[in-house]
Amino acid sequence: MIKHLHFVNNSLTMKTKKRLTIAMLLTTGISLFGCGNTTSIEKITNNSSQKSEIQTFELTESDSGLLDVTTSIEITDIEDNTTIEYEPTTEDESIFDEDTSETEEVTAEDETTIENEIIIEETTSEEQITKEPASPVETTPKETKPIETKPIETKPVETKPAAILTGIKATINGKFYIGDTLTAANFNVVGNYSDGHTENLINWGATPLKLTATSNTITVIYQNFSTVVTVNASQRPVPQTQPAVEQKEDYKESKSQNRQMIDNSLLSIGHTERMKRVLDKAARGEDITVAFIGGSITYGHRVKKEQCFATLFTQWLSQQYNIKVNCVNAGINGTPSILGNLRADRDVLCHDPDLVVVEFAVNDVGDDCCKNSYESLIFRLLEYKTEPAVVLLFTITRNGYTCQPWMSQIGRHYNLPMVSVPDSVWKEIEAGRLTYDDYSNDKTHPNEKGHIWIADFLKNCIQKINDAKSETEPYTIPKKPFYKRYYKELTMYNALTLEAADEGNWIHGFEGLDKFQDGWSYEPGANDKPLTFTDADCRMIFVIYRMVPDSNKEFGAVDVKIDGKYVKTIYAVSKDGINNPATCICLETGEKATHTITFEAKKGYEDKRFEILAIGLG
Repeated sequence: MIKHLHFVNNSLTMKTKKRLTIAMLLTTGISLFGCGNTTSIEKITNNSSQKSEIQTFELTESDSGLLDVTTSIEITDIEDNTTIEYEPTTEDESIFDEDTSETEEVTAEDETTIENEIIIEETTSEEQITKEPASPVETTPKETKPIETKPIETKPVETKPAAILTGIKATINGKFYIGDTLTAANFNVVGNYSDGHTENLINWGATPLKLTATSNTITVIYQNFSTVVTVNASQRPVPQTQPAVEQKEDYKESKSQNRQMIDNSLLSIGHTERMKRVLDKAARGEDITVAFIGGSITYGHRVKKEQCFATLFTQWLSQQYNIKVNCVNAGINGTPSILGNLRADRDVLCHDPDLVVVEFAVNDVGDDCCKNSYESLIFRLLEYKTEPAVVLLFTITRNGYTCQPWMSQIGRHYNLPMVSVPDSVWKEIEAGRLTYDDYSNDKTHPNEKGHIWIADFLKNCIQKINDAKSETEPYTIPKKPFYKRYYKELTMYNALTLEAADEGNWIHGFEGLDKFQDGWSYEPGANDKPLTFTDADCRMIFVIYRMVPDSNKEFGAVDVKIDGKYVKTIYAVSKDGINNPATCICLETGEKATHTITFEAKKGYEDKRFEILAIGLG
């Protein structure tokens, strides 16, 4: 229940725990200001004469605020349904109070605090406050020292009505063809306001539309406004039969339209000495070898071989310097850097490359094994006898996953050139100028246009290094690792390079997977005899095996034993399997020793196959 209402000079402050409803008869220019921490209270300006407004809010005991009042105010206590209707006067103070027994004395200090305020206080009294003002309470004045006050000069505040949104205009980003799908991200929307200014808007909506020959209009909506955009969609051009010529034209188009994106793709040119040496060799007319190692993106999954960025980039180098460029594509679907490090000697370094591009940013994870493997691979490449230049390439998935943050730290430690899809394509997607569909047709792999962009990014890196000043000192490999790099000691063996002491029920020389056709395959039989290797002098044992999807009922599992002791079971069937090579660490110790390794069909899986593609020892 409200007990006291104090009013001074047509302004008020409220202090109460109760929930109040304040109804004001607003006239032109009158403003109601909320108080306290209540987020629902806003400044309200009503330019319509004689229109009633209701505002409901809650105040805590410590909350206070100011209400500017120039006309009648009605205050309702929701709990007691008690209503006060107040008509302001020009007098210094009006008090509505029927119970004066609990009235607090006001000191001079208090008077300066409550000057020009109305105070509403709460009490537990059950007295009702009537709508008619009560007689002023007579109190014995307390002697106080006069307070000297200086008049404050005030100037009337000129207020301008807030600008009102009067309409919107939408423009489409990019060129679209029949069959493309438009969404809100494909538009820029500008708002027009009553004062003549315009501004870019955010959070608009648009129902996705798949373009056809006849269905080519889309409605863009912002608040209560909408606009219809018509898209002139044509048939997508048919690729020419000569891919090299078409790719050259595509490159020019992407360069003119995406110059800023291409520039953003270059994270670092690194130390340029090794790359300049490669370019000098090409400028002399000598043939060069460029190798690419990575996963399915490097391999060119979902595009033709001639559309893969590795092919496009090496073709450009060949045309640029009029030389033969040997392209070594060592990409394998679904493989991380742990396998890349194991197979680097066999798949890359045996070709004596002049330049190596490394891409594992969406296949790796951020664990210690991947960091050790990635850095070991880089170190292995850099210390090879031909001293190749090494470029790191970072990509990104549709959901934004990439290992660029920690991989780029390794790249900076070794002062290497680095090229980034996250810093280029992804930034354009975030800005609404591109969609991931422009780059990829699935969750990960670049489409034809995406591969053209990556080739552009690598070309830009080469050009910036070529234009840079020559280094005054030769490149040196850091003596200390950034994370770890002892996996560089690993060597990969197959049935041709590692002889088994006893093959048991296992055979070798089977068809296997691409690039893994000389491993060991368990064939179910009457005698379940394990595959055994002896005299393995190592401190690390890695097993590369064939991982199949969980729909495969043909493959099973094997138990691994080292020196007669069970170590782990490897299951060939996995929800992540795509008939790809996978790697399992079976031993990792501090010192080398001679070990015996056995592989035996797990109990209950004797009638299932299992393929060991290779073994890594180090």
